[in-house]
Amino acid sequence: MFPRWTRSPVSRLVRRLTLSAGLLPATGYFMKLTVEGREHLEHLATPVLFAANHQSHMDTPAIYHALPPRLRHTVAPAMAKEFFAPHFGLTPASLPLRLASTASFYFACQCFNAFPLPQRESPRAAFRYMRELNADGYSILIYPEGLRSDSDRILPFKRGVGMLAIHLNLPVVPIRLEGLEKVLHKNARWAKRGPARVAFGAPLFPNGDDAGAFTDRIEAAVRAL
Repeated sequence: MFPRWTRSPVSRLVRRLTLSAGLLPATGYFMKLTVEGREHLEHLATPVLFAANHQSHMDTPAIYHALPPRLRHTVAPAMAKEFFAPHFGLTPASLPLRLASTASFYFACQCFNAFPLPQRESPRAAFRYMRELNADGYSILIYPEGLRSDSDRILPFKRGVGMLAIHLNLPVVPIRLEGLEKVLHKNARWAKRGPARVAFGAPLFPNGDDAGAFTDRIEAAVRAL
C-alpha cells in the first residue's frame, strides 16, 4: 500500500523534472502567491512535521512553491487513504471509476511523493512508513483538519497530529494557507486565478505536552499566522 518506490533514484529524478518543468509552473499560473515566514526555514534542521490548514487540492502545490528547494524535494505529504476508496477497494465502484482512482493515486505518489494515511483504521503501519521516510531524511506534510474546508475558516484539528509528532519525535512547523479555497474550491471542477498566501511559523516542540495539549498548541499557532 505504501509507495516505497517513490524514493528510488529514477522516481526522484522524474519528480524533480515534473515539478520544475510542469506542475509548479502550471499551478503557479493560478496563484498570485505571497509567502511569509521564510526566515523560520533558513536554518531549519530536518526532518520535521509540517502542519497546515486544508483549503484545496492546490494546497500542496502552493506549499511546494513556497518551500526553498532544499526542503521542497524532501517532503512527503500525507493524503487520506479514503479519498482513493475505489483504488483500495473500500467501496464498490465501476471499473472506470477504479481505474480513475488508481491513476489519481499513482499520480499523487509520483509527482508529490505523497502516501496514504488511513482515517478509519489503525495508523500503525502508516507510522512505521513515516519512520522510514524520516530515516531517509524526508519531512512529513500533514493537514490536521482531516478534510478540506469549504470556506476560509479553519476546522478543529484532530489530535492525531500531536500524537504523530510525539511518536516520531519531530518538531512541528505550522503553516497557514489563505485564499486557495477561492483558487480551487472543493466543489469546483476548474481552478481560477486569484491571490493566495502561505505563512510559515517557528518550529514547535512538545516540551512534555500530551497529544491533546500539543495539538491545541499547533492549531493555535496555525490560526495565529
